[in-house]
Amino acid sequence: MENLIGNIPAGELAVILFALAVINYLAMRRAFKLWMLQEEQKKRIKSDSFVPGNINTLKKEMK
Repeated sequence: MENLIGNIPAGELAVILFALAVINYLAMRRAFKLWMLQEEQKKRIKSDSFVPGNINTLKKEMK
C-alpha cells in the first residue's frame, strides 16, 4: 500500500480515521442526550407550581 502521511500505510490510516469517526459519533450522541435531558429539566422547573425557596415567600403565597 502507498504511504499517505509519513510512515502510516493507507489501510491503517483508514482504520484509524474510521475509529475516530465512531468515537466522535458516540461522544456527540451522548452530548446530545445530556443536552436534551437538561432542556427537559428546565421545562419541568418552569412548569412546576412549587419551586423550593425561602420560607417567607411560601408564607406569602399561602395567604
